[in-house]
Amino acid sequence: MNKLLSFVLLAAIGVFYNSCSCGKGPTASVAEPTGAISAKIFIGPVGFLAKTQAGTAINLTKAYLEIMSGADTLKDSFDLTGSAQQSKEKIFGDIHVKTWKAKAWTIDQNKKIIHADSTTFAVVENDTVGVNLNLSANYSMFVAKIFPISDSATSVEVYVNGVLVADSVFGKNASFDTLRSYFDYLPASPTPGTSATIKINVRGDWVDADTLLWTGQKVINVISGVDLNESINLAWVGPQVGGVDITVIIGKVATVIVDGVVQPRPNTTP
Repeated sequence: MNKLLSFVLLAAIGVFYNSCSCGKGPTASVAEPTGAISAKIFIGPVGFLAKTQAGTAINLTKAYLEIMSGADTLKDSFDLTGSAQQSKEKIFGDIHVKTWKAKAWTIDQNKKIIHADSTTFAVVENDTVGVNLNLSANYSMFVAKIFPISDSATSVEVYVNGVLVADSVFGKNASFDTLRSYFDYLPASPTPGTSATIKINVRGDWVDADTLLWTGQKVINVISGVDLNESINLAWVGPQVGGVDITVIIGKVATVIVDGVVQPRPNTTP
């Protein structure tokens, strides 16, 4: 009986000792290493394809930034205004050490994406990684300036790559001498740019009420953020009428230069 009690007592002591943390250090959880990200967004300007900036319509309103890796996603946004070059910066701390992807984009007042770019990078433990996103504009603002307006013209059509993007109708003998047609989203890209064929037709009342009178086209390269000044010569393609061509050639007015050279004074005879 005494042996049985002793055995039970020893077993109980063993169970208590094994379940006790006496004499043992605390169980530490290993923290995952982290670093930081300094994200800089450089927003390039929106260019103008015109002789004037009047009628500018693209107005940036918001920039968005996302940093992703697997199921982990960090987001932020910034208010913008205008269409000029600008930059934004954001620092994210306590970021897990692994490979991440950053993307940023902008929108204008019509919710259209004007800029976009992305990049991948690795976060380094106990360090701040610099991440730069250079956003080039996807569009230029297009203003077609047509002048002078003939008294027979009644409408103007502007085409980009064969697609009608702007047209204007006005009365014959219009009082203005210059017409501007606007198209806000002409595709653009970094150098060498995006090729675009611009065509302009002028119609009017000449023999028929709606006759194609002048037309012209030109191929240009639209580069992100670069202002361009282009000219398109509109040639007459309307009906020919009889008559006599008289050419008057006005000669150049010449310039005559006479150099008066002063000779040395002669020596006097003593």
